[in-house]
Amino acid sequence: MAKVAAFAIAAVLSAVAALALFLTTPVTPVASKPEAWGGGDGGPPPVPGTRPTASPGKWPESARRDEGLPHCLIGAWVTADWSGAMKFYSDRPEIPFTGTGTSVQQLRPDGTGTEATDKYTFTGTFEGSALKVVQSGSHDFTWKAAANKITYVSVTRRAYTVDWYRDGTLINSSQWTDTGAFSDPEFTYACNENGRAEISAKTPEKERFVRSKTYGYFG
Repeated sequence: MAKVAAFAIAAVLSAVAALALFLTTPVTPVASKPEAWGGGDGGPPPVPGTRPTASPGKWPESARRDEGLPHCLIGAWVTADWSGAMKFYSDRPEIPFTGTGTSVQQLRPDGTGTEATDKYTFTGTFEGSALKVVQSGSHDFTWKAAANKITYVSVTRRAYTVDWYRDGTLINSSQWTDTGAFSDPEFTYACNENGRAEISAKTPEKERFVRSKTYGYFG
């Protein structure tokens, strides 16, 4: 035991002496090697006054983002009511119609959209005859909006069956598949968390929507 204790005390004294020697030994500076900077062994010391500072408003054009589409419009909508005018007879003027049924529209943040109808029915009258147009199918489209204006730019895919009735009798059935620019693209709109209304800039068309959480809600 005595030998072990004496050895331990000697070891402690030796360690204390070594620590004291380390603290009092002058350190000789070593020249830095620029080629080794950033290699994991430190780097050059900071130089006062050379730290870069941010410059507000100086972002390069490539780093800027375009303003997004109005947040309120994004999501899924169900048509509550529609009114407007459409051609029923090729040799007669447009006739006022109102619309009822199932029509769901989705507006996505990337400026694309989809609208789908299931036997959506437009009704009107002309010279004493009851007219009806029944539409089923869907179409994809692109859109944009700013302030209180929404513009439906173009149809990228369309697939509808349209049935035409007069006084309850089917007089024509057609497939609607054409794509391209909308004939009536611009609407003034008002929107909140529950609903939205649109009025055409150049025709009698008006439409009211209610937001559908069943089909997804992005707003």
